[in-house]
Amino acid sequence: MTAAKINKSAFDLDFIVIGVVIFSLSAVMTIQIVKHGFSIMYLALLTPFLISLFFHLQSFIKSTKIWYTSKQDKVVVFKNYFTKKVKTYNFNELDGYVTGRFPIYGPNGPKHFIKMTWIVKNNKMIERIDERYIFNFNELEEELKAMKYLGYQKIRLWKRFKMLLGPISIN
Repeated sequence: MTAAKINKSAFDLDFIVIGVVIFSLSAVMTIQIVKHGFSIMYLALLTPFLISLFFHLQSFIKSTKIWYTSKQDKVVVFKNYFTKKVKTYNFNELDGYVTGRFPIYGPNGPKHFIKMTWIVKNNKMIERIDERYIFNFNELEEELKAMKYLGYQKIRLWKRFKMLLGPISIN
């Protein structure tokens, strides 16, 4: 059995960034509304930030669920970081797993790539393990090798957004 070692500093950094963004936007919007009254333009300016915040939070919540894997027991267990709800998948009920990478961009193109592994059931990627939030990502992935490897998935921006909204089919 390999238990996930959660990277708490990555969580803390995400929460700090989210907190600063929410506080900053709230302060700016409050000042503008007090000075000039409410305007639909303020709402239009705020919308892209709120959408970005929604997707960031969804990504964070979905990336923090892995708890442990066990080749011996043939299970992979996910526990929601916030609700503490536990979901256990038996290797026999899963199709297998897929891997993929997506780029983190800097000013001059891709800075580096983040590796992810998804658990696949009924030809859909249902749960993921993200190397940003797991210190022992490679150990967990090694445990999953007892399942069938279903291949590499190209992760484009649009596919990433779709993944945040729910399970998607593998290619």
